[in-house]
Amino acid sequence: MDGDSARDGDSAIPPYAWISWQLRDAIRSGAPGLGEAMPSESELAHHYGISRMTAGKVLGQLAAEGLIRRRRGAGSVVAQQITWDRIAVGPGTVISVRLPTAMERAAVSAAAFVPLMCITPPGADQQLYAADSVIVEVTGP
Repeated sequence: MDGDSARDGDSAIPPYAWISWQLRDAIRSGAPGLGEAMPSESELAHHYGISRMTAGKVLGQLAAEGLIRRRRGAGSVVAQQITWDRIAVGPGTVISVRLPTAMERAAVSAAAFVPLMCITPPGADQQLYAADSVIVEVTGP
């Protein structure tokens, strides 16, 4: 799993959340694929320059989201492949991104520290999506 191990040291996002986000993106891209092994706590700690405790928190977060299955002594494997939601929007659609409330996070099943994408078509109600799981395709002129 390739990943940029450098990150902004002034970031308000905790290392475990940032690394979880990186691993979610790797799973989404198919590397590793469904049923394939994830890096161990030791491998994550070495690659990202973090403690094993933080690496365990990363894998625990992904397991809590149902993306991986952890087995003591056997390692972790990808349990669920993530897919993108494709949203077509036309002219006049307003798109914004913001941090969700706890209730909104639960409603869209967003992971910790994942912003919401708010899409409001003309004359319609606002729709909320976890920003790390949606692709917006602009249609029309």
